[in-house]
Amino acid sequence: MTPDRHHEVLIAGAGPVGMAALLALRRAGVDAAAVDRGTGPTDYPKARVVSARSMALLHALGAGPAVRAAALPGDWTERILAARDLTGPELLRIESSARPDRVLCTQDRLEHVLAARVRGAVHHSCTALAVDQAPDHVTLTVRTPDGGVVRPTADYVVLADGCRGLGAGDALPGAGIRRRMMRQVSIRVDAPLRPLVAGREAFISYLLGDRQPVALLVVDGDRDWILMTLAGRTETAADYPLPRVRELLAAVTGGPVPDVAVRGVRFSDSAHRVAQRYAVGRVVRAGDAAHELPPTGASGLNLGLADVAALTGRLTALVRGRGGPGLLTEYETERRTAGEATGRWARERFGTVRLLSRAHSNGDPADLDRAARELACYLDHHETGRCVCAAPTTARTAAEEAISRA
Repeated sequence: MTPDRHHEVLIAGAGPVGMAALLALRRAGVDAAAVDRGTGPTDYPKARVVSARSMALLHALGAGPAVRAAALPGDWTERILAARDLTGPELLRIESSARPDRVLCTQDRLEHVLAARVRGAVHHSCTALAVDQAPDHVTLTVRTPDGGVVRPTADYVVLADGCRGLGAGDALPGAGIRRRMMRQVSIRVDAPLRPLVAGREAFISYLLGDRQPVALLVVDGDRDWILMTLAGRTETAADYPLPRVRELLAAVTGGPVPDVAVRGVRFSDSAHRVAQRYAVGRVVRAGDAAHELPPTGASGLNLGLADVAALTGRLTALVRGRGGPGLLTEYETERRTAGEATGRWARERFGTVRLLSRAHSNGDPADLDRAARELACYLDHHETGRCVCAAPTTARTAAEEAISRA
């Protein structure tokens, strides 16, 4: 970056939300660029489900076909399972009652699709340090790869730098209060699980076993998988050596699994935060900088892409001299309302896995009925879902009725 370079819009953060905003603005003829502290697109499949609404945005940006080509086949997005283990009887199976334009495209693949369309406009290994506003422009202080500091300016700045960046901190008023809910560990494994899930393809399988519940998340549908479970407060990656991972995998598959390797171990907090201010002067928040949600229902990515859809047209109008500050006030009102509603939805369903585990242990139809409702809502939150088998009749009917009323 050059110290004196001025842009119409600068974006801090080049994850899916930042790159989608950059692509939308540049397609509209806006002089926009992004800085990102990473060295390039992520190699980790953090987010996975891209909703029909998000796909509509990506199609409008010319990236839809490439995202669909990078995604897994449709069966993986249509189902949620709950069982004791992968080989045992199913406790619940929730399926989509329609097959919308929703895809399972992991975040690493999605970022590479977007990166190919904004090549040259993202400055990697550049960390946004501070933002300062003047009446007619914004200065973004940036640390460059060589350790130097530059201060490019822009008419507007978008903070899309995640839940640990400027947007989530005190660099801008109104970041919101972060409430930590639990700590979890995600263990990425290379294991031959495809034969065990044949006919039971699901974007998430809750495996309850006799110990701690484990969520099995598909990555490539063949050998790449993620095991997610609760983590101890002081645990580190060293606490998950291969023997322990093998033992955990055997518990969720119903027996020993040969040829297993650990590809990585990550820890994260499930937390909730929604910013009170999405727009302050010429600086706006989007994506995880504006809202950090628990992973319930895979809402974070899609909520962030909806921010992009609401923001970029307004920013384009502003840099073209059409409209005034009221456009960003509209954006704040619309997206804060959406963030608060989605956060409330996610918090209310945060205990579903615990409820499933209890239903598995005690066989209580009431617990199973409620779990069926909640899991059906997971799919409905993206589009629509229904409970199709394995649960008692009361749970199946309740889930279908819940969806019909939504």
